[in-house]
Amino acid sequence: MVYGLRFTVYGLLFILLFTVHCSLFTVSAFALYEEKIKEYDKKIQEKEREKTKAKKELTTEKKKLEKKRIQERNLRIKLDKIKKHLEVKKKEIIIYDENLKKTKKKLEKKEENLGEATENLRTSQGTLGERLIIIYKRKSLPYPHNFSQKILQKKSMNITASCDADELVRDEEKKKGIEREKKSLEEKRTRITTYKETALKRKGEIEKNKRVKETLLTKTEKERIAYQKRVRKLKKASKELEALIRNLEVKKKETIEQARLASLAFRQKKRRLPWPTISHQVTKTYGKHQHPQYKTYTFHKGIDIKAPQGAEVWAVSKGSIVFAQWSQKPGLREYGKMVMIAHGGGYYTLYAHLDSILVKENQEVEGGKLIGKVGQTASKKGSYLYFEIRKDGAPLNPLHWLRK
Repeated sequence: MVYGLRFTVYGLLFILLFTVHCSLFTVSAFALYEEKIKEYDKKIQEKEREKTKAKKELTTEKKKLEKKRIQERNLRIKLDKIKKHLEVKKKEIIIYDENLKKTKKKLEKKEENLGEATENLRTSQGTLGERLIIIYKRKSLPYPHNFSQKILQKKSMNITASCDADELVRDEEKKKGIEREKKSLEEKRTRITTYKETALKRKGEIEKNKRVKETLLTKTEKERIAYQKRVRKLKKASKELEALIRNLEVKKKETIEQARLASLAFRQKKRRLPWPTISHQVTKTYGKHQHPQYKTYTFHKGIDIKAPQGAEVWAVSKGSIVFAQWSQKPGLREYGKMVMIAHGGGYYTLYAHLDSILVKENQEVEGGKLIGKVGQTASKKGSYLYFEIRKDGAPLNPLHWLRK
């Protein structure tokens, strides 16, 4: 009796664990259309973030571009002023050069005049000296017998000497005047030379400033062009993102509509679905079952279809393969080699204990497509096909959907 009780307890534990494993099996992948819709939502959100970032960058780059444009405009204004100032200085230097040339010619002329004046003064001095010598000599000569003649001769000599003296004074004054004019011209030349040197120095400073401004302007132009390219690129990217988002929204709506139609299409196949294998012999139905020995109840979420080893297994409707393997995860291991097909609208079908799997995950299949062969992997009841239909993870009675 103790042995029987122990066996009963172990049996109950086994059934309980098996029931827990079976109940752990829920949809491990979303239906095809739901996956696509979520993927579109994810992409739309991602592109919206990219668009927001691009617009923010565009606003920043536009501000930078406007700042560079203002900077470039101000530099051009300053450069124009510098060029005008430089032209003024160049004209000043030309005027100084012309004045220096004129002054030089005047100085040369004054040098020539001074030479002539010096020569004239020397001549006048010589003439006056000779005249005085003659007068002196004549004083020592005997006077003429005629007194009147003597007086007349003396007056004539005095007048001549006086004229020579006056001429000498005039020549000296003329020479001094020329020397003063020469000195004035030399001072003028010195002043003009100083002005020219100052103008040349200022011209050099202006040219240096001009080169600095031109270099800065070239740099600013390059930066402005770079910002313009960046702004154009960001505008283009924003437009492309907007177009992409609109396209994704359209595709999302189309997918939602396809999901609705797919759900409707699968739902309309109720009681008209083809059987998944050649056999229609159901050895265990959907629903609550009592264990014959332990009197415990378990809920069978599908149906067991008795079929020979290697019998073909077909997809009951069009869909996408979301699972095709022998999973070693608890709750799935007991199903052996298994295929799960998503039909859209939250509907999917499950085919378990297969001997072989002839499809791959993410593969699209049509209704009637060969997906595997009947086997007994992870089965303790021999060769059979375990078949389920689910809607949003909840099991449905397959016999309400399969053809009679």
